[in-house]
Amino acid sequence: LSVPQPNYFAPASFGSLELRKRADTEFIGQQISYEENVCATVRMLNLDALALSRLDFVKLDVEGMELEILIGGRTALSRHHPIMVVEVIKSDHSALINFLVELGYHVFTIGINLLAVHSSDPTLKQIKIINNKQLVLSE
Repeated sequence: LSVPQPNYFAPASFGSLELRKRADTEFIGQQISYEENVCATVRMLNLDALALSRLDFVKLDVEGMELEILIGGRTALSRHHPIMVVEVIKSDHSALINFLVELGYHVFTIGINLLAVHSSDPTLKQIKIINNKQLVLSE
């Protein structure tokens, strides 16, 4: 994976740095070059490659690459059914929901995130939605 290299000595919002240039890439306070000769190459491995024996919770905030992460973890997600919180600011909201529903998840929108709970998870019985928008957990 080619990773852009910002100037860490110059002010910027490094938490918003996108690894892949998009048509509406967010300006982080400095110009970022996505040219291969400027980027560092790092080894990439997907969630499935970790061969985890247990996976209870996943939190994703990867600046628009959430769907790619989920696709790369399809086997682990299908096997372990973790509860997930997935940021959707820079991602295709519908594509994420469709993917998660296909895996058997119930998906709730919570601000800028999706909460995904698998239909087999007993936690699902504790989730209540009030007035079609407020999510609460009951005891």
